[in-house]
Order: sequence, then structure tokens, then C-alpha cells
Amino acid sequence: MSSSSRNSTICLFLCLNLLFFSLVSCDALVVQQATVTTATCPKDALKLRICANLLGSLIGILPIVKPPKEQCCGLIQGLVDLDAAVCVCTAIKAGVLGIIPINIDLAIGILLNACGKDVPSGFHCA
Repeated sequence: MSSSSRNSTICLFLCLNLLFFSLVSCDALVVQQATVTTATCPKDALKLRICANLLGSLIGILPIVKPPKEQCCGLIQGLVDLDAAVCVCTAIKAGVLGIIPINIDLAIGILLNACGKDVPSGFHCA
């Protein structure tokens, strides 16, 4: 009986050695880092004036002709939701859009939603 348990122990030892040697000799795991977007709010804030037409047509101030959705959304396309919200908030507060909506947070939400973005929870344009 001792011979059988000794063989089992040796077999287990050899199997574990094979396992550990195969793990040690394998290549290192290569982790690719996510690409970092370098998009920023346009430095020339007047470019965001095109968003005033889009916002105006969305909330019914301007007639619905063909809102310049592609042009406006293209300006904030590469931004994460928070940066896009801050960018539009800054443009509205600076008067760049030429309109001062009664509810700025609602206007930002409508504009970002039209561009496929979400207003981050808890965000308030202050």
C-alpha cells in the first residue's frame, strides 16, 4: 500500500511541476491600452453658434427647415458626455449661441440628446 501512495505522490509532484513550468515559460500577457481621445471643446466658441439653430428648431423657436445636426454634433462628437455638457453650458452662458433659454439644463439635455449623448447625472450648468 505504501508503494501505491508513494507513486501517487510522485505522479502528483510531476504533474504540478509540468503545470508550473508551462506557466513560467509562456509569454507575458500583452494588455493593449485603450486609445485616449484628445477631442476638446472648440477653441473658437463661435463654431458652436450652429448649435443655436439646432436647439431652436428642437424646442420650437425656429421653424424646422433642416436642422444642422451633423455640423453641430460633429463639434462635440469626440467628447465624452461630461465634456460635451460643459462645452455647451459654457457656450450658452457666454452668449455664443445667441439665445438664453429659461431652463439651461433642459436645453443642454435636448441638444446633447439630439447628438446621441447623455447629460451626466447630477450635472447642472452653473
